[in-house]
Amino acid sequence: MIQKLFFGLTFLILIIIGGVYTALFTKPGNNFVAGYIEDTANSNNSGANLVINDFTLTTSKINFDATINEKSFIKINGDVNIISKTFDLKYEIDVQDLSTLKNLTNQQLNGSIKTNGTVIGDATLTTVKGKVDVAKGNAQYDVELVEFNPSSILFKANNLKIDELLYMVNQPKYAKGDLNIDANIKSANVKNLDGIVKTTISNGVVNNTLVNKDFNLQLKNLLSFKTNTTTNLKGSQAVTKANVNTSMVNIEVKEAVYDIANLKLNSDYKVIVNDFSKLYDLSQTKMRGKATINGNIEQSKDLLKVTGNSKILGGDLTYQLLNDKFTASTKEVEIKEVTHMMYYPTVFDSKANLDLDFNLTSKKGTLVGKLVNGHFLPNEFSTLLNTLAKFDLTKEIYETVDIKSDINDKIIQSVINMKSKNTQIDVTKSTLDLQKSTIDADILSKIKEYEIGIKVTGNMTKPNVKFDTGDLLKSKAKDEVNRFIDKNIKDEGTKDLLKNFKSLF
Repeated sequence: MIQKLFFGLTFLILIIIGGVYTALFTKPGNNFVAGYIEDTANSNNSGANLVINDFTLTTSKINFDATINEKSFIKINGDVNIISKTFDLKYEIDVQDLSTLKNLTNQQLNGSIKTNGTVIGDATLTTVKGKVDVAKGNAQYDVELVEFNPSSILFKANNLKIDELLYMVNQPKYAKGDLNIDANIKSANVKNLDGIVKTTISNGVVNNTLVNKDFNLQLKNLLSFKTNTTTNLKGSQAVTKANVNTSMVNIEVKEAVYDIANLKLNSDYKVIVNDFSKLYDLSQTKMRGKATINGNIEQSKDLLKVTGNSKILGGDLTYQLLNDKFTASTKEVEIKEVTHMMYYPTVFDSKANLDLDFNLTSKKGTLVGKLVNGHFLPNEFSTLLNTLAKFDLTKEIYETVDIKSDINDKIIQSVINMKSKNTQIDVTKSTLDLQKSTIDADILSKIKEYEIGIKVTGNMTKPNVKFDTGDLLKSKAKDEVNRFIDKNIKDEGTKDLLKNFKSLF
């Protein structure tokens, strides 16, 4: 009985082994497997037309030759040892249209890729070496796999085209440039990383047309850039040092730490603006001057926090972005330097202490603060007032000037109150349109016993100013204006201003 059972089991095992051998290692078996691979690939991807020209698998050899949509093909051949589970293979893959593999890759890819190399090893340790032509550049790679999981990676890419890489991952070609990558990763275990990755971008140029369309910008001038980054992989962290140089600004990062396990980023940054005039395409505001800003970035799943500070315009600027809430403060900033930077008429000098609270989502906020120890600088109004009222406005000191502004996108509505020993000036209504660079303001001033209304309209860099002196100055002005204009005023702009004054009578 036992002998029958023994021989029966032995016979069954031999039948199974024979069946497996027949199914896998004979011509009929090879044809069956090839047909199954074709049906599976083509049914999952209607855009592909995989045709296996040859599939031969024996206990010591393998040959796989298939085409994908005419010009694309896959070839694999070499030695295998079924018993010891070792292999020594060569492969060549050429895909002229990656979009046909959408259902296999589960994402839209474009362009072409060509790679060839060798696979040598066994189930415990495998080495994959090869080269690849992609994005109009080339790369070499050397990957070790332990139990078919990446262990170490050597990768070097030369002159990959940024626009082609964007196209490959189905993104608009926002920029052009050359990308180089040099990676030496000794441990690819995400919990115990060890290695270094260096990247450079040269000859970078932004595609203004696409960027303007998709990001609602108005870039006109050439925006060029180049970058240099070095990333050290340590444990579960990627620590990066970077320099980004553009035709607008330069950015330096000493240490950006990204925790891969927790998806958290902590980074310093330094922004260097050598010429504010080069920011016009972004701000649509004419400016001049320069500044350096230092700050930090903290980002995680539910948090974006950006802080910064700068010594600017004779004072200090600090700010914080917390998700969509932006706050900023200035201390001791010189108003004269602010107006000079913005190309606004320089009529007042003081130090500004201001607080801004703005929501980026609603684009609404407030600006409140004080101007400290201010005084008027010589201007058309002070000249006119000195002529008509024999009063030097520039000698008045305004210990505090209260400012309150409501912001709605690029429209700023303000109320300003200022008082000195002999004057009181109230901006009862002021509207600044930063998009159009226009102003519309009503100013009520009391100079000693005189009341003067002022209307300011037009472009902020060269506004129209009209005065209404009331009855108290009319009689005096009639005799003084003509004589003053002809004798003292040489500037044509000031003459026009005084003629406007004269027409009020």
